[in-house]
Amino acid sequence: MYLYLKIGYFIKLFFLITFLGLFTYTILTFYTFQTAYSNMSQLELNQNNIEIFPNPEVKQQDLRTDKFKSLKYVLLWTSYSNYIENIIGEGQSPFFENRCTYTNCFLTADKYLLNEDYTKFDAVIFDVHHLQIWDVNNLPISRSLHQKYIFYGKESSEDFPICSAYANKYFNWTWSYKLDSDIVSPFIEVKDLEGNVVAPKLTVNWESKMSIISEVVKEQLKQKKKAIAWINKKCQTRDNRLVFAKRLQIAFKQSSLDFDIYGCGKLDCSRKSCLETIKRDYYFYFSPENSNMEDYVSAEVITAYNQFAVPIVYGGANYSKFLPEASYINAGTTSIDKLVALVEYIIRNPNIYYNFHRWRNHYVISETEKFNGICEVCEYLNDLSKFGVVSIKTNFRRWWYTRPLFERCFPKSHKSPDVLSYVNNSRRSLH
Repeated sequence: MYLYLKIGYFIKLFFLITFLGLFTYTILTFYTFQTAYSNMSQLELNQNNIEIFPNPEVKQQDLRTDKFKSLKYVLLWTSYSNYIENIIGEGQSPFFENRCTYTNCFLTADKYLLNEDYTKFDAVIFDVHHLQIWDVNNLPISRSLHQKYIFYGKESSEDFPICSAYANKYFNWTWSYKLDSDIVSPFIEVKDLEGNVVAPKLTVNWESKMSIISEVVKEQLKQKKKAIAWINKKCQTRDNRLVFAKRLQIAFKQSSLDFDIYGCGKLDCSRKSCLETIKRDYYFYFSPENSNMEDYVSAEVITAYNQFAVPIVYGGANYSKFLPEASYINAGTTSIDKLVALVEYIIRNPNIYYNFHRWRNHYVISETEKFNGICEVCEYLNDLSKFGVVSIKTNFRRWWYTRPLFERCFPKSHKSPDVLSYVNNSRRSLH
């Protein structure tokens, strides 16, 4: 009898323990699920709000779309460990502010953001300013296979040649003013009246039949009475722009035509006053580049167009890829005597001069945003056809500086191209 009672007691105890175990397991499972769910929700919330969205319209977008599932981290490489040198903008802000199609990129100059490991960044951008003197102590000591190294150059390759042979095969993508860059970032752009970018491009189809100018524009042009002006505040330059301008000035004077240079000489005025004078008085505006390198066309030419003057350009670019046909005169493709004769002929024939302004009925020419191309950086990182393939600039230093390397990258007495790294600052190429 006692044995039966003992067995019954243990059976009841077993069921009680089993019940309590199941109950405890249920409670713990529910709690764990709630905790995990809460943490996941908080994680998603934090990910979606890594950066304050400055644009309310963008903030309303569905952040669950593919474009926002994961951030692409981009490091702007700087010379030192601090990250105060980020001139583009921190976080996602640059991509929102530029209304990029893809905004799931995070830009920073903080090398230690990702667990103090810069090889975890999807891309690293190198500004040309940090590369002219190729110092391995200021460059990454390691890189991962998935990373894209991006060269960023908005300065003329003549002013900032990359002479180190180690630059060859170093970069995956290029982002510069050169038209054969992976990401093209020009100083000016030409759009049609619908807002589509027409130029600069490697191949441009300009409007062949431009309509005549309006009477309003014609009345503006009728006020003009002087030949050429140029605003030049840099009186000491390493190139021969001022020398060439002085030669032009003498040649125009011999034909009783004015070529007034403001800023370096007897004439001077405030920027605003000079622009008003050009718009009112001058047929042409001298627009030389401070570098004669390929594809280098600065915003200087905008000064002419905005003041209803025809630019006389002087540089190393193929201007047909940048500016509307019959909207400029290229001083680099003719002699000084022929240039003077052409200008004199155009001034004496108003209808021919008016034709130089026909582009205004079809295009808008403007200066680009300072860091244009930043949207393409994020777009490329999201495009597997670009990010997922091997791409290397094999002969980078010859791509960047297209002239013979001995002009800037070799010692004066050196004749062979086996110098690894050297910048010849004492010798400048003639224009």
